[in-house]
Amino acid sequence: MPQLPHNSYPRRPINVLLLVVAAILLLLALTGTDLAPLHNDFVEYWSAAHLLLSGRDPYSPAAMLQVELATGFQGKQALLMWNPPWALPFVLPLGLLSYSHASSLWLLLSLIVVFASADWLWRAYGGDPKRRWLAWLLAATFFPLLAAMGLGQVGPLILLGITLFLRFHRSRPLLAGAATVLIAVKPQLLFLFWIVLLLQGLCGVWIPLAGAALGLGLLGALPLLLSHSIWSSYLHLARGGTVLRYPSPTFGTLLRAWLGDKAWLQFVPPLIGTVWAVLFWTRRRRRWSWQLELPLLLLVSLVTTAYGWLFDQIVLLPAMMQVAVPLARCRRRMWVSSLAGYAAASAGMVLFLIW
Repeated sequence: MPQLPHNSYPRRPINVLLLVVAAILLLLALTGTDLAPLHNDFVEYWSAAHLLLSGRDPYSPAAMLQVELATGFQGKQALLMWNPPWALPFVLPLGLLSYSHASSLWLLLSLIVVFASADWLWRAYGGDPKRRWLAWLLAATFFPLLAAMGLGQVGPLILLGITLFLRFHRSRPLLAGAATVLIAVKPQLLFLFWIVLLLQGLCGVWIPLAGAALGLGLLGALPLLLSHSIWSSYLHLARGGTVLRYPSPTFGTLLRAWLGDKAWLQFVPPLIGTVWAVLFWTRRRRRWSWQLELPLLLLVSLVTTAYGWLFDQIVLLPAMMQVAVPLARCRRRMWVSSLAGYAAASAGMVLFLIW
């Protein structure tokens, strides 16, 4: 009888144990938010879709609060959807369902998107397909991802946009550009991506930029079929600057706390990030590789964005895969120890928020 390799058998219990830990963390994150349903952001997306389908204004605080209260929401102020109108087509079908059914479907679709994206990113960065379970483990224990899933956020859509762009930017650049509409669900979040995409277009790589323009134009026009004033309502809400009154964990917020509550301070970090991105791209434009350079671009965007939250860091999953793949080629003791420490840190953060 052929003998198994010396180290092949012990790996299986460790793999199973790590995956069980990942599953427990995911369940904790998802069920823990049930203790605080008032903070589940999905209610704003469902309410906006419900209002638009009935021909009403999804950017009206009063209308949003009325619909949200009908779902059992008990807040005194509406949870508003700050996303541009081109984000509405992605949530519009959910408005046809009841809130509970739509919430369950959103969670299911988010799980599928996250793990499919993690699987492809792992292989794209050179990961062994036989070790794809490591990608699933990283995704299931990535704390910002757990937060985004538990809160019903749109981060999985942005992650899907990043993954599709990387998947098709060489073979089908027009489709890759169109996929960036998903990234534009929160346009300020990865603002450096848009700057580099524009710079690439000005230097002759214009097809992805054209795809982005077509996608944004099409999806931005679709809500007009249901509400002719949708864009004016959104711009009126955005011009009010109310969103900046919420202290998100960004360097701009820190500057306002240290130097005085002046709105322009919120945009100092984005200015610094823009200068960095232009210099970064200029030095690499002749050998630019989206797959190699995008993870760092995502990281700097999040660090310097004017507005963002911890759960938005789900978009750093490509950067995690870029780091994890070489680590997985190291000695087994090293990567198992690294994974254990990583899972323990994620567990600590999840438990801290829940309890």
